[in-house]
Amino acid sequence: MESRPQQNTMMNMIYNNYADSSQREPKNLIIEAPTGIGKSLGYCLPFAYLTGERQVVISTATNYLQQQLKDQTIPMINESLPFNTSTVIMKGSRHYIDLSRFKQLLYNAEAHPHNIFLKAQILIWLTMTKTGDLDELHLNGDQNSLLESINHLNAQELNKDNPFYGDDFLRFNIQNSKRANFLIVNHNYLLSNWQSFAQMTNKPYLCVDETHQFLGVVRSENKQQLVLGNLLADFDRSSMGLRYSLTDELFTNNQALNNLKQKIVWLLSSTRASVNETFSTIFSQVIANANYKRANTELHVNIGSNNRSRYLDLLTNLKNEIEPQIKKLGKLSKKLRRELTVDNQTIAESDKQMISSWLGQLTRLITDLGDLAMMINLYINHFEEQVFWITVKDISNYESLAFNCALFETNRYLKKTIYDNFMQPTFTGATIFSSRKAKYIFDTLGLDRSETVSKRLKSDFKANDNAMMFLVDSYPDDQEVSSDQYFKYLSSSIQRIYKNSPRQTMVLFNSLDAIRKTYQFMAEDGFTETHNVLAQGVNGTANKISRTFGQQEPAILLGAGTFWSGVNFPGDLLETLIIAQLPFDVPSDPYNSALYQRARANKQNPFYSISLPNATLKMRQGIGRLLRTKDDIGTVFVLDSRVVSKHYGSIMMANMDSTIPIESGSLDESILRMLSFYEKH
Repeated sequence: MESRPQQNTMMNMIYNNYADSSQREPKNLIIEAPTGIGKSLGYCLPFAYLTGERQVVISTATNYLQQQLKDQTIPMINESLPFNTSTVIMKGSRHYIDLSRFKQLLYNAEAHPHNIFLKAQILIWLTMTKTGDLDELHLNGDQNSLLESINHLNAQELNKDNPFYGDDFLRFNIQNSKRANFLIVNHNYLLSNWQSFAQMTNKPYLCVDETHQFLGVVRSENKQQLVLGNLLADFDRSSMGLRYSLTDELFTNNQALNNLKQKIVWLLSSTRASVNETFSTIFSQVIANANYKRANTELHVNIGSNNRSRYLDLLTNLKNEIEPQIKKLGKLSKKLRRELTVDNQTIAESDKQMISSWLGQLTRLITDLGDLAMMINLYINHFEEQVFWITVKDISNYESLAFNCALFETNRYLKKTIYDNFMQPTFTGATIFSSRKAKYIFDTLGLDRSETVSKRLKSDFKANDNAMMFLVDSYPDDQEVSSDQYFKYLSSSIQRIYKNSPRQTMVLFNSLDAIRKTYQFMAEDGFTETHNVLAQGVNGTANKISRTFGQQEPAILLGAGTFWSGVNFPGDLLETLIIAQLPFDVPSDPYNSALYQRARANKQNPFYSISLPNATLKMRQGIGRLLRTKDDIGTVFVLDSRVVSKHYGSIMMANMDSTIPIESGSLDESILRMLSFYEKH
C-alpha cells in the first residue's frame, strides 16, 4: 500500500486513542479527512489491529458504500496484515428473502408473464446466493411490489417451527455477525437497531464515516408524521380484509379462529374510533384558531410552549386509550399467525398468500399505532427535546390533518443510542466542520470538547494549481433569488459559461422548483434543443440523470438535494461546477419554521446558530464535488451575488477551508479568467 502522510496521521490518531484502553480512557475523535487521502484505509487498518479486544462497527451512508468496504477495503488490508479479519454486512430484515413467504408466492396462481419470469429468476438466484440479500437481484422500482411479498417483515418473526428456520438467510447473517471482526452497517440501521449493539457483552468500537450524512439521518430517523387519512384507511383495509377477504370457511369451521377474528375486529373498530375522535377535535381547534383567506389554503401550525396545553389533554387521553389496545392487537395477531401456520393442511395453498398478505398489513398497522403512541409520549414527557407542528392540506377535509414531530435536541438521543452502547466513537468524513471553531458540529453531535479530540487533515490535492473559483457579482443584491427574474439570470449565465467552454457541467440548486423554472427559460431560448441538458425532476429522477450524465459528454446536469454531497464524477466527468443559489434551508418549511421558533425561545439567533452553519457545511460539500482525484481540474462559479455583497457571504467563504484560488467580479470577467485558466491546463 502507498504511504500517505495524512493517512498515516489518521491511522496513528485512531490506534493510539484506543490502544491500552484498559489503562486510560479513550477520547471521542472527530477527523475531517479530505477526498484523496485514503480515508477508508485510514480507519480500517488501525481498527483491524484492535479487533482482538472487541468488535468494530463501521457505519457509512449507503448500501453501496457498505459493499465497497467489504469487497475492496477489507480485502486490501487483509493482504497486508499478518492475520485475517472477517466482515459481515448488516441490513434491515426487509432486505432478506423470507423462504416461507416465497414458497407461498410460488403456489399463488400468476397470470402476468413478467412475474412468472421474476419467480424463475429468484429460484435460480437462490441456488447461487450466499446471503439471501434481495439487493443482489438489482431489481427496478416496478418489481418492488413482488419483493415486498417475499421479504422478511421482522427479525423477531423467526420461528423455530418454521420449516425453513435452519436455512434462513437472515438468521444465518445474525449468527455470523456475532463472530465477525467488522460489522458494516449504514446510518439508518445503526440508529434503528441500536438495541442489538447494546446487548453485546463488550462495548464495540464505532467508526461513523460520512458524518455529515449521519447527522441528516439522525434528523430523518426522528422525523415522524401521522397523516390521519392514511391511518384511518389502514384501519379500514385491515378490518375489511379480515371480515370479507379471507375465506369464511377458515373461521366458521373453527371456533377458536372465529373468536380471534371477532376480538380483532372489535379492537380495530374501537381503536379507530378513539383516533378519529381525538384528531377530528384537534382539526376543529386548528381551524378555529387559524387565519386563512382561501378555502384551498394549506395550514401550518407550530406547537410551542404557548399553545402546547391546547392539545395536551386530548393526546394524553388518546395515549391512555390506545396503548393497552395496541398490546392486545399485537398478542392476538401473533396468536392468529400461529393458528394460520403455513403447515396447516386445512388451508388451501391459494389462501395462504392472502393470509400472509393480510397479516403483514395488520403488522404494519400495529407498528404505525406504536409510532403514534411514541409521538404522543414525546409530546407529553420530552417536549423540550422535540419540535412539533400540525399541517392541514385541505381545510374542508379533516382527514388531511397531519401531526408531525422531529428531533430538536440531539444530546439525549445520541447518548441513548450511541454513546451509552459503544466505546468513545470516531466520526470522520470529507466535510464535517462549518467553521474553524467547530461549535456547530460539537453542539449537533452533543460532544463535550474536553472529552473529544478533533483534527482537520490537509488535502493531498494541489487545488491551488488544479482549480479556480469565481464569485460572480453581476446580479443586483437587492433582488429576490427566488424570483422569475433571478431564474432568467441563471439560465442566461449557465448558457454563457457553457458556450464559452463546453465542458461537463453540473449546476447545484436549492429546490426542484428552481430547477424547473431555470430549465423552462433555457428551453424558451432554444438551448435545450441543441445541447444535452439533464434536469432533475424534468428529465428523470436523480439516479437516472446521474447515470446518463456519466455516460453522455458533454452535458449539463441541473440537480438539487443529493447532488450537493452524494455524487462522485472524477476526471473529465465534471469540469465545471456552478452554484446557482447559496444552499440555505427554506425558512418557511414547517420543520425549519418550528426549529427556528424553538431556537428563538431558547434565546438563540436561528440564522447564525442553525441556518448559516448548515449552509456553510452544504456549500463545502458542494464545492467538494469538483476535485475527486489528484489529477482532476476544473472551475467553480458561484452565481448568487449574496456571497459577495452580504456579510454572511464573507463568513461562509472564510470557512470554506479550501486552497482553491478565489476571485470575484462580473460574469464577463469571470469567463475571461476561466478561459485563461483552461489555456494553462
